[in-house]
Amino acid sequence: MTFTYVVTNLGQVALSNIVVTDDKCSPVTYLSGDTTVNNMLDVTEMWTYACTRTITATETNVAVVTGKDETLQPVASVSAQDTK
Repeated sequence: MTFTYVVTNLGQVALSNIVVTDDKCSPVTYLSGDTTVNNMLDVTEMWTYACTRTITATETNVAVVTGKDETLQPVASVSAQDTK
């Protein structure tokens, strides 16, 4: 099963050091979305990540996104909760 994560920035400043983790699937790999090619999640961008693993039963995954704001303060959000 491939899990796909779409990350958006709902704030007002670009974010750096974006990391997506999943409690049951790793590694979560960046696929696309950095349209300005500056390694910053701009407020207008949607970055896509994916992770693939075999599952044998219904389970719930929780994905968390972390990053840093313009003052390098950490920000985090639960980005998705997906039951398969």
